[in-house]
Amino acid sequence: MRYFSEADKKDLINLKAEDLRAAVLKKWVIKEAAIKWQKGDLASGISQWRFCEEKEMALHQSLELKINLKFFHFENWYIAIAFNKKTNKDPIIICQN
Repeated sequence: MRYFSEADKKDLINLKAEDLRAAVLKKWVIKEAAIKWQKGDLASGISQWRFCEEKEMALHQSLELKINLKFFHFENWYIAIAFNKKTNKDPIIICQN
């Protein structure tokens, strides 16, 4: 948890065992998607991005960037997709065989 912001740590502080593991993994996947969209650096960016679940948006605190972000829990996978709404108007479709 040393890589997360103080706000993230507050979200995680009272979680135990599997709930903590799942919450940390979810935050990590979301932040990694945002950082890859930004073409940023994981080490310096992970504490800067926050996910606003109700708005499906990620916010970079110091650069004041806002991006759209979809998060999915599919079977044993967590998937986050960051995108700029101006360039991606179609719904996101994930196919499985």
